[in-house]
Amino acid sequence: MQNMINDYYQWMNYYSGIQEKDFGYELTLPYLDHQDDCIRVYIRNISLDEIKIDDDGYILRSLFAKGRRFDPKSWKVFETLKKDANIQIIDDIFQIQGKKEDFAWLLHTFLRCILSIDLMIYFH
Repeated sequence: MQNMINDYYQWMNYYSGIQEKDFGYELTLPYLDHQDDCIRVYIRNISLDEIKIDDDGYILRSLFAKGRRFDPKSWKVFETLKKDANIQIIDDIFQIQGKKEDFAWLLHTFLRCILSIDLMIYFH
């Protein structure tokens, strides 16, 4: 089992990328959205010990560009996913913030939420 976990870590490392930007970092991960594009997230320093992770508006803009609108039922699912992950939306940008020491959990929670919302493209 440990070999399989190690293989997964190596696979993630190989297919992930990080670029330093003026504002912080762009992290590209091998998780695919509904268009089979890799997910990119942006990590910004808020203070010495706090960060913000966001999607730069990609998920919602992508859904809206495909004509996806939220009826009351899907809106309830959307709001539940967002609330459960403690994610805010400002100007169509999903974001989460917290302590740098909690980065792994913040990133995991953020990705789980935005990938779930991205799949709402298939709701009718």
